[in-house]
Amino acid sequence: MKNWAIVSIFSRFFAQGIGVVQSIIIIKLLSVADYGLIGLIGSIVAILGVTQNLGISSGATREIAATTTKVEAFKVFIGSLVVRYSITLPLALVLFVVAPYLGNTFYKQPEIIFPLQLFAITMIVESAQNVLGSVVQGLKKFAFLFTFQVGIAIISIMLFIPLVLKFQLNGYYYANLALQVIWSFIMIGYVFTLFKGNIEFPNKNELIKIVKAVFSIGLYVYVAKILYTFWQKMGPAILARSVGSVELGIFTFAMFVSAKVIMVSDAITDVTLPSMTSIYEKNHENFQKIFSNVNSKSIFFITLASVGLIFFKEDLFVIVDYIFSFIGRDPITEKYQASFYLMTPMIIGFWAYSLINLLKSGLSIPTKKMWQVIVTYSIMLIVTFASYEFILKGSDLPYRFSLSLFFGGISAWFIYVILNKIYIGFWVLSKYDLILLSISAISIIMVNYNVFNKYLMFIIFMVVSFVIYMYQFKRIANDETKLKQ
Repeated sequence: MKNWAIVSIFSRFFAQGIGVVQSIIIIKLLSVADYGLIGLIGSIVAILGVTQNLGISSGATREIAATTTKVEAFKVFIGSLVVRYSITLPLALVLFVVAPYLGNTFYKQPEIIFPLQLFAITMIVESAQNVLGSVVQGLKKFAFLFTFQVGIAIISIMLFIPLVLKFQLNGYYYANLALQVIWSFIMIGYVFTLFKGNIEFPNKNELIKIVKAVFSIGLYVYVAKILYTFWQKMGPAILARSVGSVELGIFTFAMFVSAKVIMVSDAITDVTLPSMTSIYEKNHENFQKIFSNVNSKSIFFITLASVGLIFFKEDLFVIVDYIFSFIGRDPITEKYQASFYLMTPMIIGFWAYSLINLLKSGLSIPTKKMWQVIVTYSIMLIVTFASYEFILKGSDLPYRFSLSLFFGGISAWFIYVILNKIYIGFWVLSKYDLILLSISAISIIMVNYNVFNKYLMFIIFMVVSFVIYMYQFKRIANDETKLKQ
């Protein structure tokens, strides 16, 4: 699992790197107002589209990972697919029909009507993707999964750039539809290759049993997914009724940059969800030790990535502007200058969510303690919304929402850690984790208030972190050696 987690991180980083290049070019090609509309459309689609998920992906991954034959795994796949499409088709129809009302009446942005209707069609095409991905994860075909991530990212940039250049805002959604069609055809072909010779459809009783088994985790994950999507996407949806499209674009760009810290935890959970499930089922006595070791390593990498992004977010885009100076007319640092001060609290909020995501995939799903996840995500959503609407004051609405994401993420993570101690029986943070987090917080505060030069502070931070890394991972290596004996 350790080696695949490292490969996952690198492959996802590479794929995300291509995606970032694509996003930067799109940001350069579109106006700030059009980019704000993409943020609004993304929020609407995500909030509506999340209801089609039903937690099928995580539930199917767990059940497929627990099967002993490919025939059983195929039956889980079919059962998950049937449920997924029974929900997706009505939702796609609803989105297509209500798009004119949302564009003309609710948001008074008629430009979003056609993209919303185009996305309704895209929903039907991409509906099977999470279930198909669950098969690959559940059967632990990580080599294909990580190669595919990189390959589809390359195809994506080949589609998006020319179509956005030609059709601007609408071109973004033409490209998305084309990408999902290609994605689905490739994955369907591979999945049916995996099941070749083992294709046996479930009967009625088996289908009912499979659906119940998937939903034993799936319904909890479904509710958690709704709560998380509302938390992440409600910002543009709420702000769009109070600010102009340019301000919305500024906020959307800040979220685009800040949310990149999540890709580290996503890369790790690609491996930990099926692997920790198998360990819990087959090596229960060593599960706590293995989880703690994996979690400590994950916290280390996510925290370093987050602190680095906070320190050098603007410097990064100065370099980006130099590299992509041949595209567009206005540098990103000038075009989106007002976004950078929004990012620090946002990044910390997404860092906190990343740690929650680690605990959910590596601990709560394998042990089926999903009610804690629901409580945690509910707190994250409620605190964020309450902070924006009732607690924080000020006319700078984008910054107010940025701070709300910070408070929501941090408070939820604290509660989740405490709940795991009370109901699972051990602290998910080691003393080394706490030292690293304390040093990170002090470093961010000192740089944020200009107490210390950020370049010198980062050097000190990295040296101290490396020392912690050496001590902690030496202990982890010793633990892993004992477990193998």
